[in-house]
Parts: sequence; C-alpha cells; structure tokens
Amino acid sequence: MASKFVTLSCGKILFLFVFLLNTRVYLGVVLNISGPVKAVLNENYTFQCSVSPKADIQNPVSFIRKQVSVCTLLSTCRQLASAAGYYCGCTGGSGTTVVFNVAISSVRLVDDDNWVCAHGSDDESNVFQLEVHSPVNNVSIEISESMSDSVSITEGNPAVFTCVIQGAKPAPSVSQVTWYREVSPGNNESLPGIPGNTTTSDRITSINLTYTARRQDQDQKVFCAATNSLMVNRSVPAVISNKIQLNIQNYPERMSALSAGAISGIVIAVVLALAIPTVWILYKREIKKKAEDVQNESNN
Repeated sequence: MASKFVTLSCGKILFLFVFLLNTRVYLGVVLNISGPVKAVLNENYTFQCSVSPKADIQNPVSFIRKQVSVCTLLSTCRQLASAAGYYCGCTGGSGTTVVFNVAISSVRLVDDDNWVCAHGSDDESNVFQLEVHSPVNNVSIEISESMSDSVSITEGNPAVFTCVIQGAKPAPSVSQVTWYREVSPGNNESLPGIPGNTTTSDRITSINLTYTARRQDQDQKVFCAATNSLMVNRSVPAVISNKIQLNIQNYPERMSALSAGAISGIVIAVVLALAIPTVWILYKREIKKKAEDVQNESNN
C-alpha cells in the first residue's frame, strides 16, 4: 500500500514538472521610449519605443500623449490605428528586442508634452518629455499698456517701453532683443536705455527698456527687433516691431506753460535789474558836472 502511494506521488510530481517545462510564466515586458528631446514646429520628427523580450509581446503597442493614444501597432508591427499626421511601424531591433517607432509629419504645439509607450494596459514605459521649438512670429512695442503710434515725454524724464515677443521657444534673452530709434527712413541707430524685467508665459515674452527722453530724439521713431536661438542657429533674421514716434517736450515748451503773472514778474525783475545801474550812472554824472561848474565859477 505504501509502495503504491509513493508511485502515485512520484507520478504527479513528474507530471507537474513536465507541465512547468512546457508553460511560460508571463512576467511582463520592458519598454523604453527615446528620441531627440527637441522638435521644430511644422517639421517632421520621429522617436521610438524599444520593447523586450520579443517573445512576450502579445498585446498592441501604443504611443500615448495626454493619456490618449495617437498611434497603435499590433505585435506583428502592423499599424492598427493612428491620429491624422502620425504614422507608426517597426524599425527592427536586435536579439530579443523590437523597436517600434512613430513619425510625426508636421510637429504641432500640442506635441510639446510628456509621452509614454504602452504594451496593452499592463506595461508602460518611462516618461519622455518632448520640447517643440519655434521661431518668433510676431513682435510689438508698447508703452504704458498703450498701442498708440506716438508718445509725449518731457525732456529728462524716464519712459518704460515693452517689447512683446510672441510664439518663440526658447524664449528670447535680453541680449536677443535690440532697441532702435529711426533717425530717418532707412537710418537706424541704437536706442539708449536700461534693460529691465523679462517675463515669459505660453510662448509670450515681455522685455522692458527704461529710456530717458533727450531733445535730439524729437520726432524719431522707436522700435525693437527680436530673435531666439533657433533663428540664430538657422541664420533667420530678427522680427521687427511696430514703431512709436517720440514727441519730446523741451524747455521752451515748458516756459510757455508759465502763468501770465509769473512771466510779468520776470519781466519787471529784468527791467529793474537794468534800470538801477543806469540811474546810478546818470546820478554820478550829474554830481560830477555840478562840481565842475562850481570849480569854474571860483576860478573866474
């Protein structure tokens, strides 16, 4: 009886051993998403997702942005679904690794985000942050939150101009914004001033310049020009803003603003300043003449 029990137990153990040898336990796959960290707006771009081991790729592989799949492939590398402008496939691999890829025909601003690739709903890759770079597309110059095409400033007083740059990433630095005054059509010179605060939000950058009004700048036009590193690397010229004409209120204009009473007082003071010395000179001459007359009479 004991011998029969041992025989049955050994048989079960042997069966279990054979079963395990012929059964693979699924432990999941490893995914790694990678590619150039910078893309350029409206240009094409490709990145990839490496998946291993190859034998365990049983579910579709998806490229996901903002928790939404933009392209999905079957384990056979056949594209299952994709959003407009996105195309995915396989670029081979080595050994037990398969490399899936997604190509963007024209990069958009929404692609500037975190991406992952996923194997079904169980396995997910690392997070890949894609930066979408873009050139300056618009520049404007403002003063005191006004878009007027002229400004009046008293000579010697400060005024703060703001250069507003839209669409650029990376954001322009202070050194990539140039300030000008148009002396005459086609003749531009540097506008003196002190650069101030720089703020950037949602691809809009604002850079200030504090200018002190000078009489020689009367009727000249002020403007700014901006670029960023993307444009510099590609030798793209800076974008120029609108122009604001300067009306410098100088000293004579301030004199005309004096009250009539103040002007009368100044005139009286000037007249008295001239009259008193004149009266004194005439008085001295009269005294001298009388003395000479008295002397002449005594001699006679």
